[in-house]
Amino acid sequence: MQKLDKKTLQDSLLSARQNALKEANKHLTQHEDFRGMKIFSWSGANLNECFDALKQLDNPVIWIMSSDLEHDFREERPWLNQEVEAIISFGQANKKFRYDLEAQVTFFTRKNDILEACEMLTKVAHEGNTVFFAPGLGTKAKEMETTFLNYLKDNK
Repeated sequence: MQKLDKKTLQDSLLSARQNALKEANKHLTQHEDFRGMKIFSWSGANLNECFDALKQLDNPVIWIMSSDLEHDFREERPWLNQEVEAIISFGQANKKFRYDLEAQVTFFTRKNDILEACEMLTKVAHEGNTVFFAPGLGTKAKEMETTFLNYLKDNK
């Protein structure tokens, strides 16, 4: 059995972290700025990669996401309130989702659909914000991203 020294272990962990960030970046797309805000969308299928991508963005971040997501956000609480200023969710009401996230950010709201979420974005976001659009892991994610980007284009 090979004995690992501290340096080898650190190098191995660093390499694994860099590989995870590369995977996250593969699915992170920066779009044309909107009213002085940086716009990013994430289209991957792994929620941990989504979190890694989110952590790389400049603050303050406004996260637009589907409330249909089934995830326990308790593990994300230590970093979430440092990285994300506001969450605008859309979709069905999800009490657990709201409970997990609402106390972690300055502003939280849920809208019925993506267009209502976009309208809310124009009301709460301001120049200097970074917008992170991550519609979820479902089959309609690409369609929702197109709707989001078209809304921004039509409402410059």
